[in-house]
Amino acid sequence: ALARNECEIGSHLHPWNSPPEMPLTARDHWYQPCVSHFPEQAVRAKLGLLTRVLEDTFAVPVRSHRGGRWALDATSAHLLAEHGYWVDTSVTPHVNWRRKTDDPVSFDGPDYSGFPVEPYWLDLDAIDRSGTSTLLEVPVTAFTLPLDRLGPDTGGPPPHIVRWLRPTGRNLKALRWVVRRALDEARPCVVLVLHSSELMPGGSPGLPDKTDIEALYRDLELLFSETSAAFRGGTLSDFYRETITADRAAAGGEVLT
Repeated sequence: ALARNECEIGSHLHPWNSPPEMPLTARDHWYQPCVSHFPEQAVRAKLGLLTRVLEDTFAVPVRSHRGGRWALDATSAHLLAEHGYWVDTSVTPHVNWRRKTDDPVSFDGPDYSGFPVEPYWLDLDAIDRSGTSTLLEVPVTAFTLPLDRLGPDTGGPPPHIVRWLRPTGRNLKALRWVVRRALDEARPCVVLVLHSSELMPGGSPGLPDKTDIEALYRDLELLFSETSAAFRGGTLSDFYRETITADRAAAGGEVLT
């Protein structure tokens, strides 16, 4: 697939089990702390080793990243830029990953509820806003769907659900809705999310047998067929290059070829 330029190798850092071991608790595998809970030297060592292993194994530079548990913070953004990464795709707009638990040891995930919904150059010190870094954030494609209020107005944000471009084998209607919204808003790209473990029976709790996998593939084939006239597939690095080209052309500068 690499030789045919049909895929891209990116990194996906789970710091609680990525070497070198620098545990925060005696039960890191249970708590699954994300990068924002580890000290900078630990994240630097883990990201550096993971990047080197991937590059040595596949003999290609690793340019894209998605954080384990969707985690990204200013420290990891700086380290990604230092290691020569071009793209991060950890941000899930509208989603708050903070846990609601009574456990005295709680490692909350990030809150992306107020983050940009379209690709943007990261401010490495304030990752919820655009900046001048060379690291491009390409958020997961997600939209909110308002729900009717139940009970009195509390003054907070109206209740809603978040719909992602994330196939399950049971949500083709929702996927079509997300794509239509993206086209209506003229989004520059859409990001589809799927774990490799979800492509085999029993690899994910929601897809326990062959029938579920066949339903997932059916939905994927229909979705790709229906969207092929409006979208074309590409890697995150492809999108990065096209963004650079578009930005330079808009500024009247030299265009990359």
